[in-house]
Amino acid sequence: MTDDSEPYVDIYVNDKLVKVPRDLPIGAALYKAGIYSLEKSMRFNRPRGLMVFNWRGPEKIYVEGDFEYNPYLFKASDGIKIRIKLSTPLPKSLLKVIDGYLRVGGYNKWPFNRMWAWNIALKYVDDILPWNKPKYVKEPIKEYPKSINVDTDILVVGGGYSGLEAAYNASKSGLKTTLVEADSLGGHLNIYRHDMYNEDYLNKLLKGLKENDVHILGNTVFEGFFEDSAFGYKLDTDQLITFSYKVIIFATGSYEVPALYSYNDLPKTLLASAGLRLYYKHGVKPGENIVIIGSTDKAFQTAIQLKEDGFKVRVIESFYKGFKYSELRAKALELGIEIYDKVSKITALGYDRVSGLKIVQEGQVIKLNVDSILHAPYIVPDTELIKMARSPLTFDIDLGGYIPIHDINGATLIDNIFIAGSAGGVSTEEIYIRQAALAGLKASEYLGKSLPSEYDDILNELNEVVGKTPLYRNALSRLENAFKKKEGYVYFNGIHPTFYRESDLRRTFVCFCTDVTLEDIKKIVTGMELRKMEHIKRYSGVGTGRCQGRRCFLNTLLAASVFTGLKPTEIGEIRSRPPYIPIPLYVIGGE
Repeated sequence: MTDDSEPYVDIYVNDKLVKVPRDLPIGAALYKAGIYSLEKSMRFNRPRGLMVFNWRGPEKIYVEGDFEYNPYLFKASDGIKIRIKLSTPLPKSLLKVIDGYLRVGGYNKWPFNRMWAWNIALKYVDDILPWNKPKYVKEPIKEYPKSINVDTDILVVGGGYSGLEAAYNASKSGLKTTLVEADSLGGHLNIYRHDMYNEDYLNKLLKGLKENDVHILGNTVFEGFFEDSAFGYKLDTDQLITFSYKVIIFATGSYEVPALYSYNDLPKTLLASAGLRLYYKHGVKPGENIVIIGSTDKAFQTAIQLKEDGFKVRVIESFYKGFKYSELRAKALELGIEIYDKVSKITALGYDRVSGLKIVQEGQVIKLNVDSILHAPYIVPDTELIKMARSPLTFDIDLGGYIPIHDINGATLIDNIFIAGSAGGVSTEEIYIRQAALAGLKASEYLGKSLPSEYDDILNELNEVVGKTPLYRNALSRLENAFKKKEGYVYFNGIHPTFYRESDLRRTFVCFCTDVTLEDIKKIVTGMELRKMEHIKRYSGVGTGRCQGRRCFLNTLLAASVFTGLKPTEIGEIRSRPPYIPIPLYVIGGE
């Protein structure tokens, strides 16, 4: 046991003693200790990567005698015993024999479509499956946590810089405003550097929120909608929250979609934001020799920051180019960052972690010394809660795929629902910060308040910035037209933005929770001719794992579109249901 004053604590990971920093979230602490995976691949029977490292993430650990925890939120304490699934109980030779049964649909093959075979197999299924399972259960709850009721005029969901801007501007009218945020206020301001949107800008916003008496609910996830109310979950007190509001503003932001290439699930593979969060929030290096996959603004911003801070960084371009592609690419080249474009194939090398990368660039095979891969090939709006609210969506590949139909002010086709920031379509910070401010002002106008004179100033500034960004100007025109007509549209060029086409389909994962590959998707949509997203989900399990489709939905949808030639909207969506992230059942007991 260790003393409380010591910087490290003793924990046990699968009964092995590990010393980890006291103040770090357990996921970051384990990464620093050289444990880069929290579960394994069922197909390859080895540790699995692609870490997200935020409160939305599907990564989970089990603490003996306790519950399942998000390793980004849970901090280490002395003596705890953690179970994570990294074992490889089956030899490779046996895996080859039963490989067909481990693939999607394998459970329908003889003899496992017979009950007697299942009864035998169940003895071994727990060892083969990739998910961690608790070994012990907590004592029954003696007293349920009491629920909280929140009554407000305007509810803002999301405390990134868009949510802060929306809440600040909405509250200027004197209306009661509540903001909900699960993590740090400021969102990506805490990990990305900006000349204009920096710490001073954040402090100015926070000061304005305080002066306007905005009620900030921290450590709180907005979970969705029951039949009779909206509800949330307070992470630090395990309390259920019910919300009453007149207007809701969704400022849920956006996130990266993983790249599709051979062995894209190896440990030490992370979303770009996860790598930055590890380093800038927790002081843990994601790696030494880093490759960033993507041509998005986030990809180049990540590369530039890490290069400036002394990392060896290279960039492999993707097929989607960000709004500031030319500007950021030029800056990356000035810093000496190697950039590989026109890459048709990527293969990650290694077994229990990334040890290298092999690419094919215009027919030439190049091997790179790499120990960590960060993904930002495409950015999508977080629309799960917006879908739960039944706000109509449309599809525009330039704006991140499925996006809510709304106007420049964030007004949607449902009167009391507004969209702020990149939740309404991916763009530059200069655009969506101003759009979020407009959304806050228009939300207060909807409740009878007059628009201040600054509304016109912000709108003029926004139009000026949009005018300098042709890609967004054209996309915004399509979106505004859809809002006026009150009907959706499809804008898709037929190119999958994250898919490196020569990669091995059998070893390219779209669903990391349930081991679904591109080979599976191609078989389902072309061989079995199941071409509706709901049917693909039911047969393959895509979207039913712990990430609930955040990592796999867009990649699966666009792969199915490419394989069949159908429009994404012809393949459709999967339904989003509450809760947004899992909550313990006993939390509901308090209500």
